[in-house]
Amino acid sequence: MTSLFAPSAEKYASRVVPAIVSPDLDDGTGLMIGSKGQAIVASQVATPQRAADIVAASVRLVRRVVSQAV
Repeated sequence: MTSLFAPSAEKYASRVVPAIVSPDLDDGTGLMIGSKGQAIVASQVATPQRAADIVAASVRLVRRVVSQAV
């Protein structure tokens, strides 16, 4: 079933390997590469503060649900 949606290993390698060995990667850190060999850039809204806000909201929600269950 996966082969219907995913490229063959050879096709995947032909797309990704050139991106991985590119000298353009020497200056960057943490770069992600998609299945077609294209760089995946970080979201501008995915900040540490946004992550902290999501975690805090999640903790509040879990506490509320647990307190109602007791």
